[in-house]
Amino acid sequence: MISIITSKTIPAPARDVFESIESVQKLARFKREISNFRLARDETGLQIIDITLHFILMQFDSRLKYTSVPHRHAELKILKGKLKEYACTYTIAEEGTTTSITAKLNIKLPYGPIGFLVGLIARPLYAYRLKRELTLLWKNFKAR
Repeated sequence: MISIITSKTIPAPARDVFESIESVQKLARFKREISNFRLARDETGLQIIDITLHFILMQFDSRLKYTSVPHRHAELKILKGKLKEYACTYTIAEEGTTTSITAKLNIKLPYGPIGFLVGLIARPLYAYRLKRELTLLWKNFKAR
């Protein structure tokens, strides 16, 4: 199982930070693994997407849901697919003139011991990717 938590302080109000990740289309600018998806359902606060997730040498066709609570929370979670667990949660907390965003990623691969070993190999890569997402989000506001 891959479990990663990272956070970043962004020099912007919580409303602006949330607007950058309020939909899966906007999140795809920062999150590399969801760059190629098909939108199955689109409502305010809920989006369902079909996607092929890639893990080193494995591919998993999955259906994910993206839910959001304005200015507080957003979550990308698996509904269907061979992955046992995939959840990426973003929590936003306003701290005066800055905003703290915490990202938590949980992935549990199938295939027993082989999936566990692939998870061990992939963990540093996904830790880097999650940190990179928040850095790109931070750079987006720093450039303004």
